[in-house]
Amino acid sequence: MKYYLFIILVDKAVGGRMAICRLSIFIITFLFSAFSQGGSKPFTLVYANHWSPYSFVDKEGQAKGILVDIADYLLGHQLDIPVQHIALPWKRAQSMVRSGKYDALITAPTADRKMYSFSSESVLYKLQWRAYISALTPNYEQLLTMDNPLSVPARCIMLLGDLTSERIYTKYRQKCLTVKNLSNAVKMLQMGRADLFVHARAIMNQQLQSDGIADTITAHPSVLREVAFHLLVNKSSDHAKYLPEKLDQYLNSAEGMADYQGFLRLLDTRTYYARILP
Repeated sequence: MKYYLFIILVDKAVGGRMAICRLSIFIITFLFSAFSQGGSKPFTLVYANHWSPYSFVDKEGQAKGILVDIADYLLGHQLDIPVQHIALPWKRAQSMVRSGKYDALITAPTADRKMYSFSSESVLYKLQWRAYISALTPNYEQLLTMDNPLSVPARCIMLLGDLTSERIYTKYRQKCLTVKNLSNAVKMLQMGRADLFVHARAIMNQQLQSDGIADTITAHPSVLREVAFHLLVNKSSDHAKYLPEKLDQYLNSAEGMADYQGFLRLLDTRTYYARILP
């Protein structure tokens, strides 16, 4: 949009029989185009603040994690859209997007969320649950080469409060010992006191990388559960009408998909360190 500012300066100087009138007109044109299709407001993405390595708050108080890096790569680097990252308790984060206070989430497009947001068709990230097998278990080779290691009775362990893994174990009628934290689960696998442990792939991989023990515990190649994450943009956002479609166009292109798959492989090598919240 162009704005024209007309400044008219009229100076009159009267001396003797001569009157001098000077008229000076200055025209100044302003052109504003912060976003070609989304207005001038920054695009605000909200995340859970205590869900490492997917999203968390670092020691400087900044939002970090896998989902943050994905947003920076796709929206910032590829689509040239600056993003403001905000980490909040998850219920509040969803409420803020629902109300239109912030623009978007990267999460699963449930029926409830689709009521107030537009979803990208493209999948940005897949949460996966896999079985992790102890190298010291007597039936290590058997479990590793099976299509599904939960199809036979096994000494399994389950993290307290991990409802997704609990449902997976229940589906295959596995009765497991419950542990209080991830460190205890890893120690039991290292010592051979358990055959396998089902957990979220990214979280477990981070633990194995940070502890330097990836050679003592092996991830089974089969995916026991998968949840697809999309970009969900509030319907009242300035970006709602164009951004999901623009993102889909990029990811549906052969070049875009190849670049993005390479980026996701790079993410697997990164180690994320979250601040311990009070």
